[in-house]
Amino acid sequence: FRNVSIGGRDCASVTYVSDSELLCTPAPGVGSGAAMVVVEDDAEGQLFLTGTRRAGALAAAAAYTQVELAVGATEKAVDVFDDQHGLLAFGPSSRAPGSVANASASVRRGRLSFSGQIEAMVVKDGALFVGGAWTEAPASNASDGLGPFAAETRRLLRYDGDTPQPLGLGPNGDVFALAVYQRWLVVGGAFTAVLQEHGARVDSGGLAVWSEEESAWSVLPNTPDEGLTGVVLSAAAFGQNLYVGGRFDRFRGSLDGARGIVMYDGAEQRWKAVGPGLQGGKGEVLALLAVCESESGKCANQTESVYAGGSFQQAGVLTTTNIAKWDGESWQRLGSLNGPVYALAAMGGWIYAGGAFTAADYPGGFAVAEHLARWRGGAWHAIKSGASQPIYALQAVRSCLYLAGSFAQLCDVPPGLVPAASCAQEADPRAVQPANALARVCFGPEASAEQADEEMGPWEPLETHAISRLSKAKALASYMPP
Repeated sequence: FRNVSIGGRDCASVTYVSDSELLCTPAPGVGSGAAMVVVEDDAEGQLFLTGTRRAGALAAAAAYTQVELAVGATEKAVDVFDDQHGLLAFGPSSRAPGSVANASASVRRGRLSFSGQIEAMVVKDGALFVGGAWTEAPASNASDGLGPFAAETRRLLRYDGDTPQPLGLGPNGDVFALAVYQRWLVVGGAFTAVLQEHGARVDSGGLAVWSEEESAWSVLPNTPDEGLTGVVLSAAAFGQNLYVGGRFDRFRGSLDGARGIVMYDGAEQRWKAVGPGLQGGKGEVLALLAVCESESGKCANQTESVYAGGSFQQAGVLTTTNIAKWDGESWQRLGSLNGPVYALAAMGGWIYAGGAFTAADYPGGFAVAEHLARWRGGAWHAIKSGASQPIYALQAVRSCLYLAGSFAQLCDVPPGLVPAASCAQEADPRAVQPANALARVCFGPEASAEQADEEMGPWEPLETHAISRLSKAKALASYMPP
């Protein structure tokens, strides 16, 4: 054989087993769903072959398709007798996949239903980890005989596209943050302990780590007894460093300045304060983003930039509102956003913020930015005319920025048209597009260099197949390599 592909993507590796069997290791971004398997043979000198291309369709329960994006959301209740349902969705939808190079703006409903909200997701080693506030084991909404699933999959699970798997007996409270740090899955939330598979308790406070290799819970080396006091709402890793944000003001009294944010230095294996921390307002750090901003593109230890968003009014000694930047030595003011920041993402030299704000100010300027804005060069810029309701998650995939929230429409008021007072009130069809809480905006081939406005494509609300109206989408994760 010359080439083997599944769902339009070449296998990462192929092993010859016999004349009738090949073993394919799927490439990153390939997950469960209906697909076409194609084997291209090198027929030179093999006259017994009738053709050089063999293909066959596989059913969704046993096959693969290209998957780039996972979504965690809640569906609206149908009537007064119905409850809201948490769900997973995956994109692009197999009903309209687009091409391998240009996936369609679509998602399809996954197999699992949840009794509560999905709050956080992350992909590690090809598997999707899902955390949230559901209190019962998820149920299968497909007629494939799957389920019932283990009760220990409430609040946190590992999902391979087939069966949800527990992580020991899990945490004793809700999960709000997930991140990959070195060999660990980092789990943060409103819990005080995690339980091993056989019930042994690990007092962790609101932060614990899970080892896939050992199938065991622990805390990071040299974590104080009983762990972090408070609720962890965000986490981000960069190299040797792990940053943790949330609603807390101490680390069991052993670390001064641990207000809203704290850092674990993996090289020294100890926790450190991030300056005097973040405080004021609700004192919550809801989003963290750690990125390298050096001209060379390479960051030595502790030279990364850390962006923090949330609901706070002070960064160290600086007065700021809901957004700030740590440069490794001190906090920097990035103007102010007039509402909480729930999500941060980096793409093409820009920093994107999503949340419940409607305007941004910065030294020398002001921008009307409804629920979505981007920062570069000392200024905030609006993305078109914004979204009608808050944005809770952002995810960069290839050249597109995906957004999830509770918005029912997206606005882009053309020149010469008088806009409504807000995107939520916009009714002119020339300026508004309906959306089901999910959308994306893509950029041209030069976006990675400058991302000028003329390279920005139109709003693309995601088609939601087998999904009714969403009340809120709060989590996004990418299967694609960064």
